Amino acid sequence: MCQGYFYVEKGLLRMYSIDDFDKEHILQFASEQWFISDRTSLYFGVPSQFYIQAIEDTVVMQFNDQIHCMIAEQNPSYQKYNEQITQSHIRYLQNKIHLLISASAKDRIFRLYESVFQSYTADTSMDDCFLSWNYSRKSKPCA
Repeated sequence: MCQGYFYVEKGLLRMYSIDDFDKEHILQFASEQWFISDRTSLYFGVPSQFYIQAIEDTVVMQFNDQIHCMIAEQNPSYQKYNEQITQSHIRYLQNKIHLLISASAKDRIFRLYESVFQSYTADTSMDDCFLSWNYSRKSKPCA
């Protein structure tokens, strides 16, 4: 079960699943200043079907809903920041779905390359909110 979500301070993460034929399916990348989590597992309390892996040396902050609520109460600008990244994430997912149903394989690969190496930034920094630690390169279920 996913117990929180991760904010990427430095590096790059991917979230993926593995099907019955051991084929990996990448759902999302998280570059610097981006959040990643299995929201279905986190919010609905169901087992996670995804893994999160560092693609390069990565520094993340992990937090849960209690920390999120505490920060939002004490820092109103955090709520605005969270709204911005949530809307950006929805836009990203809508664009990905549209790309999957409408673009050629060549266009999908080109756009994937663009999106992975494009930096996702927000107006508010999270640097002062949490302590950081290094995230290992080992795959593990969202936890």
